[in-house]
Amino acid sequence: SVTGVQTCALPISAKLWDYIALFAGYGFNRPHAIAYALVAYQCAWLRTHYPVEFFCALLNDRLDNTDKLQETQRAARNAGVKLLRPDIYDSTDRYTIDGEAIRTGLVGIRDFGGVAYRALLDARAKAHTFASLRHLLSTAHQGKLNSKAVTALIRAGALHELGEPGTLLRELPDTIESIRQQRADRQKTR
Repeated sequence: SVTGVQTCALPISAKLWDYIALFAGYGFNRPHAIAYALVAYQCAWLRTHYPVEFFCALLNDRLDNTDKLQETQRAARNAGVKLLRPDIYDSTDRYTIDGEAIRTGLVGIRDFGGVAYRALLDARAKAHTFASLRHLLSTAHQGKLNSKAVTALIRAGALHELGEPGTLLRELPDTIESIRQQRADRQKTR
């Protein structure tokens, strides 16, 4: 009878559902746990055998998160990896491997972004080296390498070859105003 089939099918489907529910309790989690364990093992192996490369990649991955970036810098130092200060000549936008150390990338400096970096690249292409802070600022595109960006470079130590940070910070407002005035005078004579 139809009712006999229904009563037989109901316990089988309920039993099947119980198996599915039981599997769902561990079946989904176990493969994910295995995958996470494999990734954790690979990261631990890379950190142990290639610490400079590992931390360089991790620092670049965390460029957008200042808190995580600082945490990763501390972890790298604690692991014995040397972090070199940023440099207007040697640094790129990202962290790079420099021998057995990591060179800090310029975009990793707080208040120094991609627009300022491109302006610095253009200035480096024109001058190759800078004789002074004034030379750097007069070579860079007006407005793109602004006071905030240059202050960030000075505080990070990227302009160490141009002078002491305290001196550069004191000179910065007058230098910017002098260059602005010089450019304005040139515009008037045209």
